[in-house]
Amino acid sequence: MTEAERLQALRCIDKYDRLGPEGVKALLTSGRRDESGAWTEGLGWTEAQADLLLMFLATKGATNEETISKMLRWYYVMSMPMSELEKLGPASAPPTQAEGGEGEFNL
Repeated sequence: MTEAERLQALRCIDKYDRLGPEGVKALLTSGRRDESGAWTEGLGWTEAQADLLLMFLATKGATNEETISKMLRWYYVMSMPMSELEKLGPASAPPTQAEGGEGEFNL
């Protein structure tokens, strides 16, 4: 990933509070049309890549220490090659809130 691509991804992440996870996912992947009808081209990430980043952003614990601990575990996961992570498939994803989960990845 180039420095320019990193900056583009950070700009997408910066919109998380305003657009929510689905809006950020659209910006990271194929693109998004806003309320005015303007189209913003996406970064071209795969769904799996965007989902991993969004799960990281949703990482939280009961305390700051627990949150930091979980984020450090994410550092290990994120250092794996994407080809290995994609082999894990959706079965490794945490249950969504609708499924009774917290929507986070418990490593």
